[in-house]
Amino acid sequence: MTLDAGVPGFAVADKIRSSATDDLCSLELERDIGHGARKTRETTTFDQKKGEATRTTVFPLGGGTSTLSFAGCPRDANGLPVLRAARTGAGRVAPPQQVFFGSAYSVRMDYTGAQTITASDKPSVTDRLVVNVKGPKIQFQPRDVLRPRRGPHAAPHTGPVERGDFSMELVR
Repeated sequence: MTLDAGVPGFAVADKIRSSATDDLCSLELERDIGHGARKTRETTTFDQKKGEATRTTVFPLGGGTSTLSFAGCPRDANGLPVLRAARTGAGRVAPPQQVFFGSAYSVRMDYTGAQTITASDKPSVTDRLVVNVKGPKIQFQPRDVLRPRRGPHAAPHTGPVERGDFSMELVR
């Protein structure tokens, strides 16, 4: 996933790549993050046999390494939309789980019902999910709206930012 956005005087340039097994268990997560002058590059590798996720900061130099534990099938934030779409398309909501994106976060998704939205000037009935995310230093609640049973193509995503809500539409 690549995100190039920003406001005057503050650029956001994120590049995130992950790989997973056929069961969508994470193998590796690479993050190249640029928020204004702050730049970070790190890799997290998942050892399913040991139940450990090892995060290594590549840039800035000397960033170090940390190890986090997990049980079962590890998930990363980049692969979570694929899992969410697969479960929602099958009429289910993903269970509460630990998700890695630098740190480990607790993620819970709640189905709140059908909602009609307009995307590309066309009304569409969607299933609405509210996602609760809690990490070591943050707790927030982005709202996802999904097109039901149409594969992994998400409708607009809305989430809180400091000055209000931020919305984006994912496209291929």
